[in-house]
Amino acid sequence: NNIVVFDFEVFSHDILLGALIVANDKVDAVQLWNVKDIAQFYELHKTDFWIGHNNESYDNLILEGCVNGLSEEALKALSDKIIGGNRWMKLKMPLYYFDLMKSKFYSLKSLEAYMGKSIEETPIDFNQPTKLTEEQRKLVEEYNLADLDQTYDDFFELKNEFVLRIEMIKEFNLSMNALQMTGT
Repeated sequence: NNIVVFDFEVFSHDILLGALIVANDKVDAVQLWNVKDIAQFYELHKTDFWIGHNNESYDNLILEGCVNGLSEEALKALSDKIIGGNRWMKLKMPLYYFDLMKSKFYSLKSLEAYMGKSIEETPIDFNQPTKLTEEQRKLVEEYNLADLDQTYDDFFELKNEFVLRIEMIKEFNLSMNALQMTGT
């Protein structure tokens, strides 16, 4: 299985999935702006390990919305619902994921600051009422790549914990869903 480090950016009329695909000591970056392309990407990588920061409470649900064919506007409504405090939604589709926030309960921006990195923020309003321009998309892509870079660094800092979980799953013949459970 490959590793997919991923992060979503959700706007009123646009959605971006950024992903780093880690396979055979090689990393490829992918950024997709189309819901159908995102759903196809999931189909290609659904047996891989999806790594994110707070993905259990956010990105996984946005991914599921894309797979279910929600429009950009419906995905924004879902995003707003999650951000607004509805964190009780549960993923219904199969996804082997590992949420780094379970081991490091800090925001991604806090982790960037602790590591001495420049904290990237998007200058684009997530509630912008119109579709993004090409220039705005490029700015969002830069922001997204900075978040992916930090998530990738965090994953490799916690890689031993991830590998240990995989080994325990194999040793005790557990479901891969055990990957997302607590360390206990």
